[in-house]
Amino acid sequence: MVMALLAGGGAAAISALGNCVGPSAAPVTVRLQVCRHSGLRRLSLLKARCRLRIAAPYYGCRAASLSLSRGRFVCRAAAAAVAVESDANVKTALPTIPSEATLAKVLPYLWRLASSDTTLRWRLGVALILLVASKAAGLAGPILFKQAMDELAQSPLRVAKPALVALVCAALSKAVSSALNETRYIIFAPLGQITGRRVGVQLLDHILRLDLTFHLERKTGALSRILDRAQRSVVNIFRAVVFTFVPTFVELILVCGLLATQVSGTIAAIVALTFAAYVTWTVHITSRAAESRKEVNKLENLATGKAVDALLNYETVVQFNNQSLEVEQYNKLLQGYQSASLQAERLSAALNAGQAIILSIGIAAVMALAGLKVARGLSTVGDLVLANGLILQLSGPLQFLGFLYRDLRQSLVDLESLFTILSTQPLLKDGTVELEHVGRGAKVRARDLRFSYTSSREVLLGVNLRADPGESIALVGASGSGKSTIVKLLLRLYDPDSGSLFLDDHDLRSLSQDSLRSAVAVVPQDTILFNDTIMYNIAYGRPNATQEQVIQAAKQARLHDAVLRMPDGYLTMVGERGLKLSGGEKQRVAIARAFLKSPRLLICDEATSALDSGTEAAILKSLKELAAGRTCVFVAHRLSTIMHCDRILVMDAGVVVEEGTHQELVAKGGRYAHMWALQESEESKKTVKI
Repeated sequence: MVMALLAGGGAAAISALGNCVGPSAAPVTVRLQVCRHSGLRRLSLLKARCRLRIAAPYYGCRAASLSLSRGRFVCRAAAAAVAVESDANVKTALPTIPSEATLAKVLPYLWRLASSDTTLRWRLGVALILLVASKAAGLAGPILFKQAMDELAQSPLRVAKPALVALVCAALSKAVSSALNETRYIIFAPLGQITGRRVGVQLLDHILRLDLTFHLERKTGALSRILDRAQRSVVNIFRAVVFTFVPTFVELILVCGLLATQVSGTIAAIVALTFAAYVTWTVHITSRAAESRKEVNKLENLATGKAVDALLNYETVVQFNNQSLEVEQYNKLLQGYQSASLQAERLSAALNAGQAIILSIGIAAVMALAGLKVARGLSTVGDLVLANGLILQLSGPLQFLGFLYRDLRQSLVDLESLFTILSTQPLLKDGTVELEHVGRGAKVRARDLRFSYTSSREVLLGVNLRADPGESIALVGASGSGKSTIVKLLLRLYDPDSGSLFLDDHDLRSLSQDSLRSAVAVVPQDTILFNDTIMYNIAYGRPNATQEQVIQAAKQARLHDAVLRMPDGYLTMVGERGLKLSGGEKQRVAIARAFLKSPRLLICDEATSALDSGTEAAILKSLKELAAGRTCVFVAHRLSTIMHCDRILVMDAGVVVEEGTHQELVAKGGRYAHMWALQESEESKKTVKI
């Protein structure tokens, strides 16, 4: 196996590989798969015992087809960096969300989404032409069959050959109609898929930009189901309206016209009346089923949310031996879901039975009237055949019409949940001032900060603090004193109830959130990692970094050697939330992210509280190197981890009660000195026991 790591991406990087399998190698197909943010482009060479891993400077998604001929790579499709919205024909502006999920308001919304694709006009024009052509071909079959029957009935021997030709053409017309219909689907269906994808992207983007208040109340499993159903619902609506409702309506007009002119106006009226009764019954029953569908969706969301919560908290479930409890709660939710689903199925059965009865009565009336006219000599056998062929031609789409209308109603119910989320507005209004995210450390100021999570729970009662560029400060105090709340305010996850927080003399409320968070890095107490590679998780600090920059950040965090000892190196999967890594390794990944991001303001929120003393000392050394030249805010319970800070703020019950350096506060003999003495005593007891 040949392994190669290249810093570049695309055709240039591939060509640089040169003769890797020998000059006489036969052409070999290469499959290139690019995983977004993975940091590596993997190439598998079929029919060759060789694998190459090519580093990508951009962590985006792209696929390319390549071949290996005479020992050299040839790129069939560019593998260059691409933007998130990779469709060149799609504009980025998104339409306003409808106020309610009715067909009259959803269709214009989806139309505006679809019309952002500049290929819509020609696709729509071609689809309309194919629609008319397919229906004309389908209706030509019964007409040709009628002519053949009339000619054979009058003089079977003399006109046998033309009649046979008409019969063959009648049979072929069905194939032509189906081919044209499928071609229409191929031409227009991509718009439905594009629109569904854009709805899903818009929903995820909106959710990720909502403030922390929304995410504290959310249910991950339910949101996942809404996201999945929303995309599927958009495709279903396009399929129902564009490929069923409109074609069926066009076909109904053509069938009634042919019956009125070729057979009888009375028969045409019966067909129209049957269609009206069919649609009325379908709309009535489906409207009743919509309420049942809402209940089904609600219970499905609850059941999915319960399953996801149990899986995410697997360790807690096992530690408390509550597997049976979780399964029992999940089973109760599924029982409710089952009951609601059965009610929906009963309504569906009533719908299908009613549709079959209405359609059978209509067909029976048409055939009886047509047969009576033939018996009286008012019509020919061909007219009877034509009426039978046309009514059967229309009955097929009508059967699907009921199913798709029910599907349409369900899709509208699903979109209602989507629009509810999209109409939810962030409580934090974004600012307009752009903060410099590169350069020296940031200047931090807080004046009389007051904040409460609820009206009865005040957390900050007038906090003042300052940190000059390049200075490090620490926040210490008992649990609930307000330390982590200040961190959340610095990240602008919340706005203070009163008072002001400044960064570089700009009120945080005036700064754009993107520029603020680009200038800040956080090393949290519990680092949550994505279930991807170590390379991906480090590169998450700066997605456009090169592989060399990612590896350098790992070296600075003293993670590089540990990664190289792993079987797959930087391609090692870290598992769900990083559970395959130790606590110290996860913290080093967080530190490597911060090194890679190179922030102006570094926040360490209990970054070593869960680590043993030896690991803590090593992590602290990396944190001090990371903090050099940057403004840093440390939140800690262990006072030994913040002794080096330029200034320490002691908090109690939402106010700063002491402030100074470690030596000053110990000498003062106040609250900090008492905390220090307690921790020193505890450490001494641990040492004696050991």
